Amino acid sequence: TPGQLDAMRECGRMLATIPVGICPYDVAFSQDGKTAFVSNLGGRSPLPLLEKSERTAGLGDKPTLMEVDSRGVAMHGTVSVINVAKRKVVEEIETGIHPESMVLSPDGRRLYVVDASGDGVSIIDTASCQVVQALSTKPAADLPYGSLANGIALGGDGRTLFTANAGNNAIALINLERPQDPPFARIAAGGFPGCVAISGETLFLGNVTAYACDLQKVEIPKDPAVLQKLTDDASRNFHLAEIVRAQAQAQAGVLPKAMPERAGEPSTSKHDVYII
Repeated sequence: TPGQLDAMRECGRMLATIPVGICPYDVAFSQDGKTAFVSNLGGRSPLPLLEKSERTAGLGDKPTLMEVDSRGVAMHGTVSVINVAKRKVVEEIETGIHPESMVLSPDGRRLYVVDASGDGVSIIDTASCQVVQALSTKPAADLPYGSLANGIALGGDGRTLFTANAGNNAIALINLERPQDPPFARIAAGGFPGCVAISGETLFLGNVTAYACDLQKVEIPKDPAVLQKLTDDASRNFHLAEIVRAQAQAQAGVLPKAMPERAGEPSTSKHDVYII
């Protein structure tokens, strides 16, 4: 429900309504069931007395104020930490922009949150309720924004993170033992993968824009050569080489034009409206 978490019994009877942040997206529970974590796309609710530096904008048919920057974009997202027994928020953790899916580590000490508009993953220490690290989901660190990671899963060994990169049409594999590195591999995932789940050595992928099917089943290869081939195939599918070339051209002193001649070159246009 917008701005709140609804607690219900199996029979459907409402037990409680717990106010959280703006646009709650996903919920994860600690292993003992005593704590719930809720990702809020629009961040925290603005303070009753807004500081002069804060901008707000309405959202939806029934306007709900949210903090935005000069472009009208949400400044950050948050994760609400709920004490289940008391049915109240006890912490509000600031994350990257537009936090969506979440997954807990097997020991419950880390919460991994994908920041869809930040091309990254916020790692939260569940004991201190602090973001302790941020991972990149982009194929290469110097690439522009656009990977749009919005689904996440953790491998059974707790060392590999899988993110559904909708903007790359691929699943990115991140080595948690080398968090400073970009994803070490990619698996092609069809049109706009929106979610990923894992069971043993099998990935299940859900597509928002499906080419042939809405749900895919992919075996995770153990052979490094096979994984490298899948990575190369995924890179070709979302034209990684062309993106890199276009970025190099854009950084080569090309002057902005209303209609750039090549992809990646700067434009004088700030906003575009598509009429379909």
